[in-house]
Amino acid sequence: VNASGKDITLANAGNNFGTVNANGAVVSIRDTDALVVGNVTATGGLTLQAGGDITTGSNANITTTTLSVTTTGDANATLSGSANDISGVVTASTGAGSFTLVNANATATDLGTVSVGNLTLTASGNVTQSGVLTVPGTTAVNASGKDITLANAGNNFGTVNANGAVVSIRDTDALVVGNVTATGGLTLQAGGDITTGSNANITTTTLSVTTTGDANATLSGSANDISGVVTASTGAGSFTLVNANATATDLGTVSVGNLTLTASGNVTQSGVLTVPGTATVNASGKDITLANAGNNFGTVNANGAVVSIRDTDALVVGNVTATGGLTLQAGGDITTGSNANITTTTLSVTTTGDANATLSGSANDISGVVTASTGAGSFTLVNANATATDLGTVSVGNLTLTASGNVTQSGVLTVPGTTTVNASGKDITLANPANELGTVVANGAAVSLRDASDLILGNVTATGGLTLVAVAGNVTQATADDRLTVTGTTPVTATANITLTSAANELGTVLASTAGAVALLDASNLALGNMTAGNGLTLTATAGNVSQVAGTRLLVTGTTTTVVTQTEIWASDNLDGSATCAAITTETGQFFPTTCE
Repeated sequence: VNASGKDITLANAGNNFGTVNANGAVVSIRDTDALVVGNVTATGGLTLQAGGDITTGSNANITTTTLSVTTTGDANATLSGSANDISGVVTASTGAGSFTLVNANATATDLGTVSVGNLTLTASGNVTQSGVLTVPGTTAVNASGKDITLANAGNNFGTVNANGAVVSIRDTDALVVGNVTATGGLTLQAGGDITTGSNANITTTTLSVTTTGDANATLSGSANDISGVVTASTGAGSFTLVNANATATDLGTVSVGNLTLTASGNVTQSGVLTVPGTATVNASGKDITLANAGNNFGTVNANGAVVSIRDTDALVVGNVTATGGLTLQAGGDITTGSNANITTTTLSVTTTGDANATLSGSANDISGVVTASTGAGSFTLVNANATATDLGTVSVGNLTLTASGNVTQSGVLTVPGTTTVNASGKDITLANPANELGTVVANGAAVSLRDASDLILGNVTATGGLTLVAVAGNVTQATADDRLTVTGTTPVTATANITLTSAANELGTVLASTAGAVALLDASNLALGNMTAGNGLTLTATAGNVSQVAGTRLLVTGTTTTVVTQTEIWASDNLDGSATCAAITTETGQFFPTTCE
């Protein structure tokens, strides 16, 4: 039918055509069963209706402004002419039938109300919508290099595949994302869960994901490739993402209930992360940098190379592996989650507001330097590494360390409260002359402690000897109930007084050097090595002997050298100095000196 510029209305329900060609203004064609559409030009709009399938004839094309397609009986409509040119709104109704359309119009394809079983659209221009799309099956939109905007809040899709530049897809309830390529960025919105179809993957620059009603979003395609910023908002819902991009995953503003990210490249952030539940980031061998001061996490699990985690308030550390070092920062307490452990080389811990840090995982394995800053807050660490725990710069209120290997230091320890180090059977060497340790409690083999000023001791057990140095102060015990239990020698150096007089002490062999007074008490035998006391020497063996190792020297300056014991005093001929011997007594009255000056 050729009626150029005029309307063509062939809309009787009883019509039965084979192929229809038409040229007119407003064109309407109806067929009682299947309809084959030939070359049709409709300058005022085209309406197609059929009781069976609607198809395009061989090498046939449609040129129209608006296009309306209707089939009954769930029949399909396939308008696949490669030169089709639809410049206006497209509407379609096919029940459970599929609707396939090719539109070579370079400007846009505007989808109006479309209710079909499946939708396949190939467009040469942008794809927009002015009506609601209802496609319970599969929607496939190919507009390579062009924008695809299917963002109506009333849309109801099954699975959506898309290929375009800027792509936006919105669903009123659950949304299944198929294979999507969005070279200019992808936006996904749904009123229900967002999931990835079987074997489906997303390739995009930026990714924005939003669900309402606390619905989840799970984009777990193993070949997903997101090269730009990822943002997400799911309320209390969980957000799961796999990104195979080998360069980086950049997290923008993310506010979700739980976050699970598996990344093949580094993980960074350019926005704030709010994850009150659990954040799990797996980027094995890659750096993970979640160091924004505004982050607010619940529990964080991580697996990466250099890992940095920061929280605006309290932080719970789950299982973390950091082969290149771990940095933890929080505005509140840092704690370890239940049955969680840290494996890392170096460890850096910082809290503000005098908050505590407690990393007590029984299988923690820290092989490198540990640094910590908690203000007046306490720092507690368990390290199961069997080689060593190396303490770097540590400035904390109290320090509690349980170590399975030797304890050393490569930095200065500033601990005004109590330092407790338990490394049973291992050496403890805290001998930096700039240390400020408060009270020290220790359990180890060879134990060496040094303080820049006073060195104050709590309970100390040293099965391999105890070395004590107060660079510019006293060496004392914190309370009368604190005990030193030493096997081997106890060298003590101070500039002021040395007072180790708790009743339960077992001191081993004591060597002392100070310009001040020396007072020593041993619950059993008190053995002396070389000793220099600038202001008197007081020795007490509560239930044993006071003896001096052969070849050693006691050099005492002061007015009195007092020795109190229940049994005997044995002295060599080198008790020297200005002290008198008038007060040298025993409970039994026995004394065997050779020289006393």
